[in-house]
Order: sequence, then C-alpha cells, then structure tokens
Amino acid sequence: KEFFWESTYVAKNLCRDELLPLKYSLETVMKTDLLRRMLEWKIGIESGWTIQSGVLGKGLKSKLPPEIWSEFEATFVTAESEQNWEALFATIRLFSATAILVAEALGFTYPTTLEKRVTLYIRRLRVEPLCSTNHSDTC
Repeated sequence: KEFFWESTYVAKNLCRDELLPLKYSLETVMKTDLLRRMLEWKIGIESGWTIQSGVLGKGLKSKLPPEIWSEFEATFVTAESEQNWEALFATIRLFSATAILVAEALGFTYPTTLEKRVTLYIRRLRVEPLCSTNHSDTC
C-alpha cells in the first residue's frame, strides 16, 4: 500500500513542477526502496531463497531476466516532466506485475482495487491537473 500512496506524491509533485520532491519519491522511495525489494523477493522465491542481491540492489542486473531489467531501466529518466509521467507509470506496471507474483507465492492478497483506484486518480491528474504551481495548496 505504501507504494501506491507514494505514487500520488509523485503525481502531485509533477503537477506542481516540483522536481526534487518528485524525484525523491519516485527514485528513492518507489524504486530504490519498494520496487527493488519486490524484485529481490521475486528472485528469492524463484531461487528458493538461495540468491540474494547486495546492498541497494548491487548485482540485481545479473540476477534478473534481461526483459525485466530492461523494464527497470526504462523507469529511469531525465528531469523532463513528460518523461517522469511515463517513468511513474512504467514503475507502477513493473511493481504491480512483480508484486502480484510475490503476493501469490507468499499467500498474500494483492491490493488490486487500490492499484486501480490510485492509477485512475494519477491518470486523471496527468490530464486534468488538480493542482498547479499557482495553487499548490489545493492538493
């Protein structure tokens, strides 16, 4: 749930044109902390917990299938707003695909309804920003 909560901060900061908070939420919280952990758990499950990556995902590239690593690489972009919107949605897609598999393997229920509701909200913000740099207190 933390992942989806954080994604709303990314979207709001994109609307507000606030580069530093959006990059912190997207790069550090969503990818380095949460998505990385989910990818590591997927590797652990598939290897019977015999393969681990190093600190902060060191060696993760060599442990993931090339197509998943390519999806992960595609989540890293420049400071440009449109690229960050695309990176946000790419991050959500990769996290979701991975987390569904991990949840199933570990006997948890994936929060599908939450994901759909948050993604719809974020898509709406992208098209019709509820906030702007002039009215940043509105969201």
